[in-house]
Amino acid sequence: MKKLLPALLLSLALASGARAQWQNITYSLKAGWNAVYLHGDANHDTIENILVGAPAVQEIWRWNPNPNPAQFRTSSVLPSASTPEWSVWIRGNATQTTLGSLTGQMAYLVKCSAPATFTGTLPAGTASGTYTLRAAFGSVVLTWANVKVDANTTSTTPRITSVTPSAVGGGGDLTITGANFPTSVAPVITLLNGTTTVATLLTGLSQTATRVSGTVPAGTTPGTYSLRVSFGSDPVTATVLLWNNITVGTQSATTPLLTAVSPNPLLAGDAISFSGVNLPAGVTPVVRLLNGSTIVATLAGVTASEAYQLTIPQRILPPRSAWMRGNANFLGFPALAGTDAPTLSSYFATFPAAIASNARVYKYVGGDIGPGNPLPIYAPSAEKLDRNQAYWFEAAVTGDFAGPLEVLTSDPDGLVFGSTSSFVNVRLRNRTSTAMTVTLTPEDSAPVPAAYASPQITVPAGGGTVAALARVPLLRRTFSQQNSPVSGQLETVATDSVVTGAFTETIPPLSEIRITLGPERSKMTAAAGTLYASFLRVRDSGKMVDVPLPISARASSLQGLWVGEAQVSRVDPILRGSSGSSTARPFPLRLIVHVDAKGVVRLLSQVCIGKLSGSAQEVGLSVRESALQADRKSSAVRLSSGHLPLDLVLSASGGSFALGNFVDFGPIGLAHNDPTNPFVHTYHPDHDNRDARFQPLPAGVESYTVSRSVRLSFSSSDGLTAPDPDSASWGASRMVGTYVETVAGLRKDPIVAAGTFELRRVSEIADLSL
Repeated sequence: MKKLLPALLLSLALASGARAQWQNITYSLKAGWNAVYLHGDANHDTIENILVGAPAVQEIWRWNPNPNPAQFRTSSVLPSASTPEWSVWIRGNATQTTLGSLTGQMAYLVKCSAPATFTGTLPAGTASGTYTLRAAFGSVVLTWANVKVDANTTSTTPRITSVTPSAVGGGGDLTITGANFPTSVAPVITLLNGTTTVATLLTGLSQTATRVSGTVPAGTTPGTYSLRVSFGSDPVTATVLLWNNITVGTQSATTPLLTAVSPNPLLAGDAISFSGVNLPAGVTPVVRLLNGSTIVATLAGVTASEAYQLTIPQRILPPRSAWMRGNANFLGFPALAGTDAPTLSSYFATFPAAIASNARVYKYVGGDIGPGNPLPIYAPSAEKLDRNQAYWFEAAVTGDFAGPLEVLTSDPDGLVFGSTSSFVNVRLRNRTSTAMTVTLTPEDSAPVPAAYASPQITVPAGGGTVAALARVPLLRRTFSQQNSPVSGQLETVATDSVVTGAFTETIPPLSEIRITLGPERSKMTAAAGTLYASFLRVRDSGKMVDVPLPISARASSLQGLWVGEAQVSRVDPILRGSSGSSTARPFPLRLIVHVDAKGVVRLLSQVCIGKLSGSAQEVGLSVRESALQADRKSSAVRLSSGHLPLDLVLSASGGSFALGNFVDFGPIGLAHNDPTNPFVHTYHPDHDNRDARFQPLPAGVESYTVSRSVRLSFSSSDGLTAPDPDSASWGASRMVGTYVETVAGLRKDPIVAAGTFELRRVSEIADLSL
């Protein structure tokens, strides 16, 4: 047993599930070149799919750190697809594209087209009607038909606000987003070339009051069409909504194009916004509404917005950085965001070589690459550090600096408990010369993108996102020195407490502390294998670092082999006038229980653990020694329970193997001549079940038939006692509770014995050879 259990427990500890703690991170981009840093993986989907709804993004370049990168003197390395330092994605250019997805802890250059969003005000008094919007960027004139002005527009008016993607191939899906869509009528969605119907979309993927979906039929002729969504067939009562510039086939990566006008319909006097791609830079358009060729209104106060908002769902990773002595480090850092963001000089105070006077730092500010982009940062003491931006560092240093507060875990994915792991440590290291107070706050994960594939996560049909993952219920273990009640000497005592909210720790200067955390598995009541995932946000009082530490665990299945003991400490008195039920000392009874994949619970008198004949698995379970492979018996182990009948395999007669529940076994029959019957004594002539001629006697002469019934009642989380060094394994690899046994046949009245029991799972193998 001793030589087998370590291997079994090691295999349990190594078992892990999907890691999926999600955050939706929004990046502010400008026209031209931007630098962003991904703190988490976004490789769950292709770049094309992630950028649906962000047509302004034209190119993405990923910097691949190289031991011998090209040096730069006054600007960064120029992006070049011919060098190994860069991988590139170019919209609509599969030939040059070498980048298919966005990986975490990496820096990227993002090139956006010229300003894509303009706003203007529609003059009050504009007559109701359906018009064409005409935006003249000098010689570049773009139009958008079916702009509806409605004096009766209200907050409940049905409207379309976006259609994605704006370019789709035959067989592709379109998602139409808006407000107040009728939900009782299935829409008819068609593509129009003028007034001619080109294709009718295959609907039915999904429909809500804010979204409908459809599939463009395969074989649809490439071109640019209008989209018509009709809720109802009656031309008078039907709700008909229109949208323009739906491209079927390949969309040009350079052609100026309007992609959206909103809101639609709108009320006279309202602000109207329109967006596009490849719009002429530096030109404020003249925007008019036309009825045919007649000018109905000219928008007032047209202004351009240079910023794009790009939101990328990411599976967050703990921070890490690798500085290489090559004068070309392109990095981002987990700094506090917003107005409280630290300056470069304060953030790098413990790593001053990165921003020393002989080393330069560059940032991208939009526009073409040239003397002003990237821009050198000459005043680190005034420059706020943006956690979502990547910076070039010309420092000739090496190291792993990620921040003045380091959050360190043994697993690169964070705190990963899997289905059986117990407590683990997270180390917090203060690199500064002053004490640091750190706040740790449990937080939920964002919803899971539908494109993320995982056996532990169910993705709904029709797209969208999965409901947010359940937060991992946490226990925190603390240690204290207390006098032993037995020896009187000081000893270390572990105390576990439930993490219900934020808690703080103080780290001395230039020191490190360890925080011990574990999952409270008794609260993980979802189906076996269900993934729990969340964060523990770590922030310091100096407003420097903000780290969302990922945490994940899986609900345990409870299947496998459980071995332990019952401690019988009470026997109910049955003699008249007797009192007291406690025994002088507990009497141990070994328990061997197996739970299979279907939840069937069996009480065993013996089990063999080893290589089974005819099995490809190295370790199997059997109730028979004969099932073991003959030449491997020397490495096998047999466990037995001497107080049970030989070769007992007894399925539970009631209950279930779960926290707060119970299982019943019995009756366990002991025939009057069974060797384990307490009345039978082989060498005692009055209890050998034989007469004077050594012939067998029937039941009731020298011995009696005895039956035993056992109930194991499993404690719920309320049964935890503090301190409990194994509380994190509760309900996963350890079960405790109350043992009650009723014995009939020894006396006229049944005898009831009781005590406690503890079972530990020694194997997760669900198959048992019977």
